Amino acid sequence: MSSAPNGRKNRPRSAGNIFQIGKAPYRDPERRESTESTRKAQRAVADCRMIVQEFNTLVALYRELVISIGEISVDCPSLRAEMHKTRTKGCEMARAANQSLSVISGPEDGEIHPEICRLFIQLQCCLEMYITEMLKSVCLLGSLQLHRKGREWDMREMKNLLSKLREAMPLPLKNQDDSSLLNLTPYPLVRQRKRRFFGLCCLVTS
Repeated sequence: MSSAPNGRKNRPRSAGNIFQIGKAPYRDPERRESTESTRKAQRAVADCRMIVQEFNTLVALYRELVISIGEISVDCPSLRAEMHKTRTKGCEMARAANQSLSVISGPEDGEIHPEICRLFIQLQCCLEMYITEMLKSVCLLGSLQLHRKGREWDMREMKNLLSKLREAMPLPLKNQDDSSLLNLTPYPLVRQRKRRFFGLCCLVTS
């Protein structure tokens, strides 16, 4: 043990003074689980949005191909092969979009987020347009005596998928009429009753 110049003895520092041991910050497990579940929900919505957008792009591409049926300068076996490829890919994306949307939709009678509502409407409109273009292609190819059963099978499958999508829609969205879909109310989506005003009718008799 060494001595100080003034005659005092230097005491050795304790280990507690040399190494400062700090306490780990407390983290609420419930809050952490809630944050993680929120992130998962956001990722699921983002994935669903991407699938619906890709399906929308395929429907637009398929529509452009159907328009070219029968044109002498464009119509050829390669065009019909591209139509078949696009139609098959479109059916796959429609099924994937419906499956992804059913996961994030939540309870049927619960509140619905505006983004999920928008995805429901987009997928429904895309399916309706897709079925219309399929029917158009069947009619055009039938007039050229190029009718095939595969197109009718895909069209029947998409009709069934559209029916399932309409049945799976949350009740607040089912109750919306066609005019109110253009002016969606903020979250939560609730149908508002229309107020009726009765006027006075005056009958004048002579």
